[in-house]
Amino acid sequence: MKEIFNDFVNGNATTKLSIISNISTILGVSVATFVAGPFLSKFAEMEFIVSDFIIAITFYFIYLWLAASTIYFSTKELVNSARNRNTSDIITKTIQLLLIAWAAIVIFPHAKYYTGNIFNTSYLLPPPAKKAISGLSKIKVDENNSNITVKGKVRTSIPRTKNENFSHLISMGYQ
Repeated sequence: MKEIFNDFVNGNATTKLSIISNISTILGVSVATFVAGPFLSKFAEMEFIVSDFIIAITFYFIYLWLAASTIYFSTKELVNSARNRNTSDIITKTIQLLLIAWAAIVIFPHAKYYTGNIFNTSYLLPPPAKKAISGLSKIKVDENNSNITVKGKVRTSIPRTKNENFSHLISMGYQ
């Protein structure tokens, strides 16, 4: 791994491109992925759009690459601090590593949807409402002054736990 990293840092553009290509292939961004894309989109009942698929694959690769490399370098610093037996630095680096891992997990859905909105990529966006909502019941319309509020229970086709409450998401006011 050190040799690959040194070749990437010190190598020319061709060497860097070949290393990125090899890692991309290892991560699954290969011909098989592009062959499987149309096949799997049939099961997901989605239209296969090559440009959306390429943007989604590129997004996942870049995000995972950044998250993994940041965690790797943070872990490397932590190991160096442990070898030097610097206790305060070990604590600081451990907290830093945990925060980086937490941030990578928390930021992922937001980055995915933001990228999906920028490029209008269907593979990075949540399912449309007509696929997510399977039914409505107990609908109540309130008219206050110039505001109309529609409230009700929504049955979703998305798996969720028994105690989840989406009422704060369902109530909408129109002016």
